Amino acid sequence: MGLYDLKDKTESEEELDRLLESLSVDVGDNNIDYRELTIEQINEISSDDLVKAVCIWIEQKMEDGIEEGIEKTDTLSGLPEPCGLVYGIKLLVDEFEKNGFNKFYENSQNAQFVDFAIEGFRELKEYELLEITERSRESYQKLLAKHGEEYFSRFMLDYGNNALTDLDYEFETEISKKDINRLLVNYIRGHSDDFGD
Repeated sequence: MGLYDLKDKTESEEELDRLLESLSVDVGDNNIDYRELTIEQINEISSDDLVKAVCIWIEQKMEDGIEEGIEKTDTLSGLPEPCGLVYGIKLLVDEFEKNGFNKFYENSQNAQFVDFAIEGFRELKEYELLEITERSRESYQKLLAKHGEEYFSRFMLDYGNNALTDLDYEFETEISKKDINRLLVNYIRGHSDDFGD
C-alpha cells in the first residue's frame, strides 16, 4: 500500500497532510557555509565534519588577509596558535597522501606551512611524525638550495632516486598507525574557544 492508497482511506485532506508531515524527516542543511563560523557553532559540528569546517574557516581568514595584502602565513600566525597547528597538519597529511613529501614540497607555498605542522605534532606529542617531518624540511631545504624548485616538480621522472622517498616510507608507516582526524578532532574540541569568530 502506497501513500496514494492512504488518501482513499483517510477522512479528509487535512488528515493526509498531518500524516505526511509526520513522515517527513529533517535532514538538516547539507550546504553549511563553513567560511563563517562562530565559536558556538564549533561545538555543534559533527566530528566527521569538524576538521574540514575549521580548515575552511581558516582558509577564508587567509583569503581575507590576502585581500588586505597580508601573506597567508602571517594571517595564520595572527590567529590563535591551535589554528595554525591544525591547519599545518591537515595540509601536510592531505598533500602527503597525494604523493608523499615530494607532492607537499612541489608547491613551494606548502613549505611555508611545514613549521606549523611540526609544532602541531609536538603539541599532539606525536614525536615520530615530528621527527620525520623535521628531517623532510631539512632535506627539502638542502635540495632546494642545490637544485632549485624545479627539482620537486620533476621528481616523478625518477621517483626512486628522490631524496625524500625514504622519508615517505617512514612517514607512511607511522601515519598508518594513527587516526589523524580523530587526534585533530579531539584537539579542536579541547581548544574550541580558539576556533570561530
